[in-house]
Amino acid sequence: MKIFEINNKDYNLPQDWNEVNLEMFERIVKHSGILSEYKSKILYAIEMFGILLDAPIDEIKKLDRKSYDILANNCEWATKEVVSSKRREWKLDGETWRSFDELNKLTMGDSISLELMINESNEQNLLTNILPILIRKEKKVTRGDKEITILEDFDAESYEETKQLFRKNIMVSDVIWLKDFFLNGEVISSTTSKVTSESHKK
Repeated sequence: MKIFEINNKDYNLPQDWNEVNLEMFERIVKHSGILSEYKSKILYAIEMFGILLDAPIDEIKKLDRKSYDILANNCEWATKEVVSSKRREWKLDGETWRSFDELNKLTMGDSISLELMINESNEQNLLTNILPILIRKEKKVTRGDKEITILEDFDAESYEETKQLFRKNIMVSDVIWLKDFFLNGEVISSTTSKVTSESHKK
C-alpha cells in the first residue's frame, strides 16, 4: 500500500492487484460496468479513485489538477489485467484453507452447489460466490496407521460467514485463477452433456 494524502488525511492506496481484496474488487467490477452511463469521464475516474482509496468523493474533488494527475498515475495498474499468483493455501483465523486443484475431485453434490451459485451470480460477485465451495479448511484424519490431511466437506450453513471471511482477507490476484478453472470446467461439462445426449439418439 502507498499512503496518499488528501486535505491532511492519509488514505491507503493499493499499488497493484496483489493488494486488492475481494470486497474492493467487487466494487471495482461494478463501477467498471457502468462507464457508459457517465457523461463525465472525470467524474467516473474520481469515483473509481474513491473506491481504490476508500475515500469520500467530495474529498477527491477538492484535489488540484497536479495532485489529481499524481493520483491517476498511481492508479494506472488498475487498467491492466489481474495477474494470477495461483495461490492454493491461506492462513485465516488461525486455520489453514486450501483450494481444490482438480475439478474432478469435487463431489457431484459440490457440482450442484456450483451450478446453483453460478445461476444466482453476476459478473460482480461470481468469483466471491463460488470460493466457499472451491476453498475449504484442512483437517487431519487417520487412515489405517497414518494421519493424512484432507479438505473438509462443503458446509452450506456457514456459507455466508465463510464468504465474508474471504471477501475481507483474500486478494483477488490469489484466486482469479479459480474463476477460470471453474468456467473451463463448465465448458467441459457442457461438452460432455452434448456427447452423452448424442449417444442416446443413436
